[in-house]
Amino acid sequence: MGVVTVPSPWLVGRDEEVCVLKTVVEQGGAAFLLGEPGIGKSRLAAAAADHALSLGMRVLRGRARPNEVLRPVSEALLSLARDGGLPTDPELAPYRPALARFAPEWRDSTAPDEPLLLVAEGLLRLLGVLGRATGCVLILEDLHDADADTVTVLDHVVGNLATRRVAVIVTARCEQGPMVELARGSRTVVELGRLDRFHVRELAASCLGVDAVSDAVTEQLFRDSEGVPFVVEELLADGCHLRDTNLVPATVVRSIVGRVRRLGPELAELLTVAAVFGRRFPLPVLEKLSGLDRHDLLLRLRPAVASQLIGPDHGAAEWY
Repeated sequence: MGVVTVPSPWLVGRDEEVCVLKTVVEQGGAAFLLGEPGIGKSRLAAAAADHALSLGMRVLRGRARPNEVLRPVSEALLSLARDGGLPTDPELAPYRPALARFAPEWRDSTAPDEPLLLVAEGLLRLLGVLGRATGCVLILEDLHDADADTVTVLDHVVGNLATRRVAVIVTARCEQGPMVELARGSRTVVELGRLDRFHVRELAASCLGVDAVSDAVTEQLFRDSEGVPFVVEELLADGCHLRDTNLVPATVVRSIVGRVRRLGPELAELLTVAAVFGRRFPLPVLEKLSGLDRHDLLLRLRPAVASQLIGPDHGAAEWY
């Protein structure tokens, strides 16, 4: 076997999703990619960007960060300034003050901020101008971290894309929040599920640069990753497929610790207690240890279920 290639050079098990995104890129409109961390949202967004570039389209990309107002849109539009500035089309003239939020060269420090609706309309007009000749794709990632202003702007833009050669592709975790609510109202929502055994085998072969991997390796990877592509790749990179071990790659540990911390210290402590039992934990015992009754315990655990960190064990009552 050769050197492990992580991430895989090929998108595995996502043919249908790729076709959906290619259609959105070519025809315009909005698509929301929803799924848990490590499921492959960014890889699919990158595939959509590559397809758009191959068609000669303009591609703008931005990523949300917690507590940063309009960060993903600002990041996407800053590339225009680096590449020679915003378009000077007359259609944009009334919206220059609003677009100044994203363009330092248009900013007047003495002028008050324009209403958010004008900012949203200015962005819509700008995307339309950019896409007029060759088409334009705006890719905004990690919008589960988006601030309220970003959600408001995006809501206006995706609701008014008709007749424009513009595609908007959004990635977000499938956690409850305004971004997921906005996605549910969209015509094109792609919810990414975990890989089955067949595709875990295919992904492992792709990473290892071989035609196929053994049943034993496939079963070990499928058991330890539960079909999450990121975990499969990190297990391979760490060499876990070569030894019988319960060790978890450091990259996977950091990812899960970060997700748990987002839920707050009280729930993090509760999950730490649950983890002492291993891959499964019994609700009645956690009730006694936590001092919570069943109703309060389930309420406390609900965000962890929504984040897909835990879930009910359908093969055993009262186990998660």
